[in-house]
Amino acid sequence: MIGSVDCVHWKWANCPTACRGQYTRGDQKGPTVRLQSIASYDLWIWSAFFGIPISNNDITILEQSPMMESYISGTVALYWAYDNFYHHGYYLGDGIYPEYAIIVKTFRDPLDVKRQYFKKVQESARKDIERCFGVIQRCWNFVKIPCCLCSLERMKFPMHACIIMHNMIIEDE
Repeated sequence: MIGSVDCVHWKWANCPTACRGQYTRGDQKGPTVRLQSIASYDLWIWSAFFGIPISNNDITILEQSPMMESYISGTVALYWAYDNFYHHGYYLGDGIYPEYAIIVKTFRDPLDVKRQYFKKVQESARKDIERCFGVIQRCWNFVKIPCCLCSLERMKFPMHACIIMHNMIIEDE
């Protein structure tokens, strides 16, 4: 398992009026920008995909992310682990993601003890990505409050800087 994949909303306070419809969803109050991340159990962020227009849900972001592009194009690294050869890693996802070979979702209604145990372990591992988002928001207040920048391009640099600094702190610890 490479890590857990999930998306988080970042409120965009100064979204230009022309772009408001592209970045607004019914369940969010005002425009938001989405960040899709892949984080492992030690809170290391392996991938971050930020701010595409018309990103209304996790599926559209997943289909445009570099993670899926590398999987589709076949440029995913091959590796050995515990004397087994793997063509690609897999990611833990929640129920919204489609049935792809690289995304493992939990069972809805586990029938036997083995599947119940898998569901319990998988759901506990999925909390890593949520915990990672919480750590980033706690460390950098900039990410917690609504963004006051007017340009999406100008928003990407501070977000990626926060992620890079987060990984540097994790590595140092």
